[in-house]
Amino acid sequence: SLRDSFVMSLYQDATGLVWIGTRAGGVSRWNPRSWELGGHRPGWLGDKLVTAFADGPDNRVWIGTLGGGLTLYDDDSGQTTDIDAITGRRNAIGDQRVMSLHQDRHGTLWIGTFASGLRRLSRDGRLQSFGVKPGDEHSLSAAGIMSLFEARDGAIWVGTHGGGANVVDPASGRVRQLPYGSAAPGAVSSPHVTAIAVTPARCAQTISLTASPIITASSVEQSSSSSERCIPSGSGFGRLRVQEQSATRNRRR
Repeated sequence: SLRDSFVMSLYQDATGLVWIGTRAGGVSRWNPRSWELGGHRPGWLGDKLVTAFADGPDNRVWIGTLGGGLTLYDDDSGQTTDIDAITGRRNAIGDQRVMSLHQDRHGTLWIGTFASGLRRLSRDGRLQSFGVKPGDEHSLSAAGIMSLFEARDGAIWVGTHGGGANVVDPASGRVRQLPYGSAAPGAVSSPHVTAIAVTPARCAQTISLTASPIITASSVEQSSSSSERCIPSGSGFGRLRVQEQSATRNRRR
C-alpha cells in the first residue's frame, strides 16, 4: 500500500512505471505489469512534499519538491544531483518550491515554481527564465506556475496562480496571455489554472480551473462543481474546451 494516502503528483516513465509523489510518505512506484507497489523516502528528500516529476536524461527522473528544490534522481544507483550542481549556479531556479515540471519533445526541461515564475533548462545545461509582466508578449502574467502542458504543435501551455493561462512559443520565446475574468471571447472565469490536458479532435485542449489550487495540511474538505464548453474558433485562441471548477474549502480550527 501507499506510505501516505495524500497524493501530490503522478507520473509514468518511459518504461511504464508509475511514480507517485506524496505529502508525507516520499515517493512510491507502481509496476502495472506485476502490480508491485513500493515506497521510499530517501534522506535527501527529508520531510518535503513531492510535487512533480519529469523525464530526465539517461533514464533518470527529475523530482520537484515543495521546499527541497529540484533533483535529478538515478533509480539504478540511488545517486542524486541537485539543479544547482548541474547549472553551476547557486539558487538556480530562484525558488525551492517546485510546482510543475515537463520535458518537451526536444529534451528541454520546463520548470514551474511557486513564486519565481518559469524557467527552461536546455539539454546542454543552459537555464533561461521568463519575466512576469501582465500584457507583455515576452513575459508571463503571474509568477506562480501550477501546471505545464505541451500541445500538439509544440507550444507550452502554462497554468498560473493568479494570471490565468499562458501559451509559450519555445522557438521565439513569445508568450500569449489568455484573458480571464471577463466577457472577452475565449476568456476563462478563474485566474487559477491547475491542470491542462488534451481532448479528442473536437476540441484542442482541456483547461481545468480551480479557485483554490493549493491544498494545505489544514485543508480537510474540498467540494467542487464543474462544467465544460468549447471556445469558438473565431476567438483567436483556436478550439479549446474549458473545464471550470469552483471550489470551497473548510479548514479545521
